[in-house]
Amino acid sequence: MVRRSQCSAPLYRLAARFCAGVPATEVAGTQVHIAASPDSVWNRILFYEDVPKRAPLLLGALLPRPIRTQGDKNGVGSRVQCVYEGGRSLAKRITAVEPPSTLQFEVTEQSLGIEDCLVATGGSYQIEACGFSSHVTLTTTYRAFLHPRWLWRRVEAALMSQLHTHILRGLLVATSAENPILSSASLATPRERPEGPACKAQSCSHH
Repeated sequence: MVRRSQCSAPLYRLAARFCAGVPATEVAGTQVHIAASPDSVWNRILFYEDVPKRAPLLLGALLPRPIRTQGDKNGVGSRVQCVYEGGRSLAKRITAVEPPSTLQFEVTEQSLGIEDCLVATGGSYQIEACGFSSHVTLTTTYRAFLHPRWLWRRVEAALMSQLHTHILRGLLVATSAENPILSSASLATPRERPEGPACKAQSCSHH
């Protein structure tokens, strides 16, 4: 059976042919509140390729299906190889590890079939204690090639929102399973966090 992501390849080539321009660096971030300690959240951090649930429609249509990861996230310099369907892959190198608050990585290789349109360059997880709970912020940095940027940035924002939400929901479920005292009502829906110099994670005093 032909995957939807394979059918999308001609669309990528078409978009790149008519809309390619000077690459722009973009940052997308999403934040969620989890009723669990930072240590508990840290122990369950997931990459996109680790989430067992099937990806939502937009991700499934635009990206190949992730199969597994190889390597670990535990030390600076560690390499994580992400394997996708159809021989596609993504490689990440861990650049900062500060348990239980910070995990950062850079993308060293990307072969997902979307490289004419978008190339991921890195990402991070920031976990902030808030009483007995945690704020978790997932950030992705990428190079975007399609113009006009005011239009394509909206398309990319939708993709990044689904990507982050998929990962954070997986983290919410994993953390809930580790802490049976949590109820489904405590699993908040992730929300997109606008990026910019003036944008900071919300203070616990606001919750």
